[in-house]
Amino acid sequence: MKIAKLLIVALAAIAIPAAALAHHSRAEFSNETVEVTGVLTEVFWQNPHIALHLEVEADNGDTESWRIEGWSRPAALESAGVTPELFSVGDSLVVAGRPSRRRQALLATNVLFADGVEAVVAPAEPYWGGPVIGTEAPPPPQVVDAESENQGFYRAWYPAGNLMMMMRSFTYTDAAIAAREAWDPVDNPIVRCEPPGLPVPFFHARPIQFSEDGDTVGLHHSYMDVRRTVHLQGAASPAGRAPTRLGYSAGRWENDDTLVIETSGIDYPYFHIDGTAQSDAIRITERYSLSDDQTRLDYRLTIEDPATLTQPATIETHFLALDEPFEVYDCNVF
Repeated sequence: MKIAKLLIVALAAIAIPAAALAHHSRAEFSNETVEVTGVLTEVFWQNPHIALHLEVEADNGDTESWRIEGWSRPAALESAGVTPELFSVGDSLVVAGRPSRRRQALLATNVLFADGVEAVVAPAEPYWGGPVIGTEAPPPPQVVDAESENQGFYRAWYPAGNLMMMMRSFTYTDAAIAAREAWDPVDNPIVRCEPPGLPVPFFHARPIQFSEDGDTVGLHHSYMDVRRTVHLQGAASPAGRAPTRLGYSAGRWENDDTLVIETSGIDYPYFHIDGTAQSDAIRITERYSLSDDQTRLDYRLTIEDPATLTQPATIETHFLALDEPFEVYDCNVF
């Protein structure tokens, strides 16, 4: 099978444990770096990212409980050599990271163990200058021989690139921006692991999976286990349907290799995980085009909402057919 060389760049981007994998905003953390020394009391090694609790002795002699937030999901850390076996309750740790402006919490970048070994647990450079683990990039996943498998659309697809970075070109209304000021980064629906509505799942670099079912197509977003039903042209549209958090998705095949999905009737207040507001006028158009060798799915997303965006916003990227298991990005309340 012939694979274009440009796929190498896309695969490298997928392999990076990007900050975009987090399930909530990091707006509460400052940009300065501080160190916290304490005794490890709890370890949460689970999606959407790890967390640690440290008992820290304050300057006045009192003991404080600090929450240490991780940047990446466990699989990303483990592939770089940072495993749960390194963290034992009762150990003394030094953690470097960005402190919260609101609570005793730290967004960790580096962890120093008692034996002098440092673990890099974020997209960061080594901090203390001793022996280091966690800086090795995992091997990139491989593109499968999709043409031989001949599954067409109906398989798992893995995004190339950072979709949150692509959002930077969006221009928002004053009202949408003002709504962010009321957003609580510590206590909000995303942190509470409440099921998100559209378009939130689109902006996370997580795989999707298509399945076929008669007059409908299933579209499973691994982010927060969001499952959608796409009603194909000719399927009966329910009369007087009530808006829902995922809306009503109507699909049509432009040809055997191109699926267009239009979604409206969305009842969800947030455009993004930073609290940007949206209205029930939001309309979303997705366009997926399959390559001749079935290894690539070109993707164009267009969102219109005059209450949120000063003009329609568009993202263009692609997905790849990779030799990777389709895993749901679970959410856990810490």
